Amino acid sequence: MGKDTSASTNNSTVFRKTLSVIGITICIFLTLIIIVNGTMIVKSYLYPDDIPDFMGYKPVIVLSGSMEPTILTGDIVLTKETGPDAIVEGDIITFRADQNTAVTHRVTEVVIENGTRSFLTKGDANIGADASIVEAEALEGKYLGRVGGVGRFAMFLQTPIGLLL
Repeated sequence: MGKDTSASTNNSTVFRKTLSVIGITICIFLTLIIIVNGTMIVKSYLYPDDIPDFMGYKPVIVLSGSMEPTILTGDIVLTKETGPDAIVEGDIITFRADQNTAVTHRVTEVVIENGTRSFLTKGDANIGADASIVEAEALEGKYLGRVGGVGRFAMFLQTPIGLLL
């Protein structure tokens, strides 16, 4: 009978320690998310004309299907700030089409003119190439990957009901 009590006490202790480790891990993860989001919110207010980043990484919500099936509407695309010299044909880049619009398209050609690099781009689902050339100054970064559908959730959180929740 003493052995059964000892075994159940050991199981209970192991269970509590496991729950503590899981709880601490979740708290650390959520703290990191809060730090990243807080940093990006502050940067968006300090530099309203720039895409907010965290240590050179920029998340962008995809609003159109121009890159389907590679990137879907509602995805969050993660880009890394990259110099124009690191971009080659076939890379997917995010760039500023105008002050309020960021576009993520594939580089179809790298143009070097008078020592300056620029890019011709096209959305994978688009029939024709983009109308204008992308200058190096408009480059925001190189595509690293996507998180499917999370952009829709992020956009929902910006609505009044999403803010309440």
